[in-house]
Amino acid sequence: MAKQALSDVVEEVASASLEGVIEQVSGATVPGLGLIVKLGRWGIGKTKTSRETKKKLLAGGNRDDLLEDIVVTVAKMARPRLSTVVFVEDFHKATTLMEELVERLVRTNAALLIITTSWPSELGLGRTPQKLFVDDFLKSRILRIQTGAKLPELFHSGASMDELPTQALRKIILSYYPHTDEETLEQLASRYNNPLPLELVCAMPVYQDNFAANGRLKLSAQEINALPIEVEDLYRELWKALPKEAQPATTTPLYSVNRVRWRLPWNSSMSC
Repeated sequence: MAKQALSDVVEEVASASLEGVIEQVSGATVPGLGLIVKLGRWGIGKTKTSRETKKKLLAGGNRDDLLEDIVVTVAKMARPRLSTVVFVEDFHKATTLMEELVERLVRTNAALLIITTSWPSELGLGRTPQKLFVDDFLKSRILRIQTGAKLPELFHSGASMDELPTQALRKIILSYYPHTDEETLEQLASRYNNPLPLELVCAMPVYQDNFAANGRLKLSAQEINALPIEVEDLYRELWKALPKEAQPATTTPLYSVNRVRWRLPWNSSMSC
């Protein structure tokens, strides 16, 4: 995820140029991940900086300008096949300013994927999410997943938000290295119960170069335990493997295409 929440940058927009904001957001991205910005925890108790920013907004009357600048900034960074992923945590606690910002982002035609989380039943009537759900223009753009409820028809039959079973994790590894030995399969599936970091490990050039040809991945327990756990650290390892001249380019929004986003053979038949 982004190392710096865009919400921190938002608080400085009133006194910073749009170009400067883009530069700050660019520096917050994880190399090789594309652009993921986190608009996090608005309205849960903010810092002195936030209070000062709020005073500036109220005094200057430039709330709409602030929102429009952020929408333009985020939309400019999004490109077809290089979408910007906007993550909003605890949306049920968001301020009205954040709700309006999210609504404006949803209404743009930019290549944006907006992911929000909230506690069940916490998004009351009259709140922005409820208004978006009943908007005829936006219905086709919004997908709501509720804990314990049936998933939308877009998902395969039997899909769920539960953890992938061990067998499914093993299938991911075998899609890259069909002849992986049993011990390596067991240890990798045990260490990574999330498909994304597991795929990043399988995609590491050091393993691709040494094992992809014969499909026989074999790692010792020490090697597996030495692998990074965090997704950010795994992406950084992949970034380090890029040619030196390519590394600077992949740290900017317009060129930070996910270098490990391929057609995934393992997921074509899986329901989870």
